[in-house]
Amino acid sequence: MILNQPLSMRTRRLSLLGSCLLSMYSGQALLAQNTLNYISPDTYYRSGIEFIEKKNYASARQEFQRFLDTNKGLLASNDLNAVNAEYYIAMSALYLNQPEAEILSERFVKNHGDHPAAKQLYADLGNYYYNNGDYARAIPYLEKASGMEATFKLGMAQYYTQNYPAALTSLDVVKQSSTEFATAASYYAGVIRFKNEDYAGAVLDFRRIENSKEFGNEAPGWIAHSYYRQRQYDSLISYAEPILRKGNKSGKKLDDLSLLTADVYFQKGNYAKASEYYKMHTNFRGGKLPAPAAYRYGYSLYRQNDFNGAINTFKPLAANRDTLGQYSSYYMGISYLNTDNLQYSLAALDQARRLNFNKSVQEDAAFNHAKVQLDLGNGNESVKEFDQFIQTYPNSAYLNESKELRGEGLLLSNNYALILDYLDKERNLSPKQRNQYQQAAYNIGINAYNAEQFDRAIVAFDKSLKYNDNRDLAVAARFWKAEATSAQQKYAEVIPQYTQLIASSEQSRIVPDYKIRSRYGLGYAYYNTREYDKASTQFKAYTDAVRGLPSADRSNYEDAMIRLADTYLVAKRYDEATKIYDQVAVTGKSDKDNALYNKGISLLYTDKYAEARTTLNQLLNQYPNSPYVDDAIFQLGMVELNQQNYQGAVAQFTKLIKQQPQSPILHAAYLQRAIAYSNMKRYDEAIADYQVILSKYAASKSAESALIGVQDALNSAGRPEEFSTIIKGYEQSNPNGESLEKVKYEAAKNLYFGEKYAQAIEAFQSYIQQYPKSASTPEGVYYLADSYFRTEDRTNALRYYYQVIRENKTQFVNRAAQRAAELEYQNENYRAAANNYQTLLRTSSNKKDQVAGQLGLMETYFKGNKLDSSLVYAKEVINGGNAVLGAQNRAQLFAGKIALAKGDSKKAIEEFEKTAKLAKDSYGAEAIYNVAQILYKEKKCKESRDKIINELKEQYTDQLWIDRGFLLLSDVYVCLNEAFQAKALLNTIIEGAENKEVVEEARKKLAALGNK
Repeated sequence: MILNQPLSMRTRRLSLLGSCLLSMYSGQALLAQNTLNYISPDTYYRSGIEFIEKKNYASARQEFQRFLDTNKGLLASNDLNAVNAEYYIAMSALYLNQPEAEILSERFVKNHGDHPAAKQLYADLGNYYYNNGDYARAIPYLEKASGMEATFKLGMAQYYTQNYPAALTSLDVVKQSSTEFATAASYYAGVIRFKNEDYAGAVLDFRRIENSKEFGNEAPGWIAHSYYRQRQYDSLISYAEPILRKGNKSGKKLDDLSLLTADVYFQKGNYAKASEYYKMHTNFRGGKLPAPAAYRYGYSLYRQNDFNGAINTFKPLAANRDTLGQYSSYYMGISYLNTDNLQYSLAALDQARRLNFNKSVQEDAAFNHAKVQLDLGNGNESVKEFDQFIQTYPNSAYLNESKELRGEGLLLSNNYALILDYLDKERNLSPKQRNQYQQAAYNIGINAYNAEQFDRAIVAFDKSLKYNDNRDLAVAARFWKAEATSAQQKYAEVIPQYTQLIASSEQSRIVPDYKIRSRYGLGYAYYNTREYDKASTQFKAYTDAVRGLPSADRSNYEDAMIRLADTYLVAKRYDEATKIYDQVAVTGKSDKDNALYNKGISLLYTDKYAEARTTLNQLLNQYPNSPYVDDAIFQLGMVELNQQNYQGAVAQFTKLIKQQPQSPILHAAYLQRAIAYSNMKRYDEAIADYQVILSKYAASKSAESALIGVQDALNSAGRPEEFSTIIKGYEQSNPNGESLEKVKYEAAKNLYFGEKYAQAIEAFQSYIQQYPKSASTPEGVYYLADSYFRTEDRTNALRYYYQVIRENKTQFVNRAAQRAAELEYQNENYRAAANNYQTLLRTSSNKKDQVAGQLGLMETYFKGNKLDSSLVYAKEVINGGNAVLGAQNRAQLFAGKIALAKGDSKKAIEEFEKTAKLAKDSYGAEAIYNVAQILYKEKKCKESRDKIINELKEQYTDQLWIDRGFLLLSDVYVCLNEAFQAKALLNTIIEGAENKEVVEEARKKLAALGNK
């Protein structure tokens, strides 16, 4: 803006007057020359004139003063030279900026008001004060001066003293002139009208000068502002866009123009055009926008789904704790959400919900923050936030959705009982809430089933079936209810359940799968009720259905094939049975030992003794640790016995007794060896074996046969009188009837099953002490051990578990071995734990115990750093399929851990990824965590971040591993130079995590970050 005219103009004006006065002086000088050699008294005057011409104002003033002083009293008051001298003195003082210049000038004007120089001196005085910025003192003199320059400066002085009406009057006069001041006058008149909100008048003033050299650069901005203030948006766009299209070639100042144009388009909702001109403005301003405009730019990008651009624009604003900061944080959070960067979204929304400048934004941010917590899998945190939201905003438009999402959070955090309690109190459940009810009850049922709490599982599955909105869940609930009923051996109840599932016409994507699996369950139900023909039909249908499927979808195939062969065996379809057993033994991945054993039995039924002997010996050689080893040796003994090779039979039964001292069929081995001895007329050895059975295995199935056998052997040996003693001892250890002993034992058992373990301990101790030789005592010792276990008395629990194992007189040897192994593992006595798991493996009579033993050995050897041994059992479980729920996943996880312990991170990642593909359970979560940790340690921080956020948080619900993943993620953020995100994440963990160790670790990490 032009505020002052150049000094040269002032000089030129004053020089014009000086020229006139000099001319007047020249005439007088000529007159003086006519006198004869007269020396003029005004020599000083002429010198002053010469100095004025040379612009030596200090010397000029001195000479004029000497002129006046020398002629003092000689000159008249109206003497022209004297008057001129006074003027030049005042003028020189002005040029020299001397303090007395004003006094001298005012005195001259006062004394010589009619002199031609008086008005010019008014102008000079006005210019003097104007140029020194003393506009108030300049105004009176400029008002008396004449000419457009003086009028212009008067208007400007009035402008600077904020007397806008007077200034406008002066400037309006000048702008109509053709002088050099007209352009500036029009510019400032426009500025004043803009200030006075006379925007239409301002436009006229600025349009008059928009092409001028002096103001043409700035005028478009004022014109655009004027249109904007009048809300004449279309006029603004029509005016501005042609100029903006020319860019710098237009010669106009485009920064304000582009910003106003962007704002207009923003107001009109044309966000594409708005962002185009906001971007143009940043180019003119070095990449910077005023904060409000930067917000509008970010919002325009957001509305165009340019979320990354929006994030970059909002980010500097979001750090401010003001209204714009709150808005920017909110939309930055939503933008992060749209780029699937949930963790960053959480941090941004957290900032927005904590600020209260705009209550509506705060409410939206709080709701969306809770939703992101849910999306991240932070179930507990989301529930807390939805509870707070519902309490804080009871009239919110999001209220119903918040209640539904709260249910999702409860599901995610495994608070299934809580969600059922919550939804039972709600009226008129929405479809989504009914689905949540189904899911929660179903999950309770699955957890109870996995914990072998089958009654509780059945109740939960029935509760899940209260609603049928989710057909997939309803089908799954019916199936698992049948599985729980089957596990209770309630076959009469479960058969119609499986039959109904098989016949179901339910429109559900999982019905076909559960139909197939139901055939497997129904086959077992018929098998266990000895309806072998029906069992055969179901096993055949199951194996036919899954034969061509991927291995993951036919985990029970080999077991079903063996059961099918078993039904053929019962039906005396020996060749078909043998063929299937042989197929499993050759091509199967698991149960090969079982197949070989049953093949041998099938061959025995067809009197193919040589082939049977070969098959059973193959089992012993290839699978020396198989749970079927004792059975195989026993059957080899039976082969010899049936062929009347009594010596060979004795050798086999003796081998079983010596090599398998914990076998549950020892009583049978003793019985058959006694029979072989009797046939060899070695009666003393036979009698000894019979007595072992009657003393150690009085409650076994062999006891009755032993009584008959020992009597015959005693008679044959000529010792019949000893039988009475033997029978008395047997009756004492195995009494019949409702005796006091039985009453006491049952009372002790009732205390145990009633979970009154302290009282049970006393009752069993009393019973064992009173009836040490009772057939029930070995079982009582097990219950005593387990009662100690339940009361967390590990020492006594181990003592009695070992007694059960050592005596080997009860069906609970396998359970005792498993408990003892678990306790020794907890005590870090890994050698003892391994020995007990080996006992479990040897004594296992079902797949579940076998897998439990294998898993136990896998973990125990791993803890004992026997990695190769650990891997052997891990592979056995993996190859055995998922016959026991979760076993294969657990073993696959350990395969990764073993590789990692060996330092093979590449192999470890491969194994962990396999674990993750098996199931989305805690083992999969731990596997993904381990992969992320490996990547972090290898400085692959982006890959580690993606693994935690996109997989661990997206696909798993195990809160402990998610929390641990978050702790690792905070380290990853630091690695990525995202300390802000790391701190925000750690604060979230501290506020929301329930695990105290996790919270404490988060505090330590946050403190370590400090001011990073």
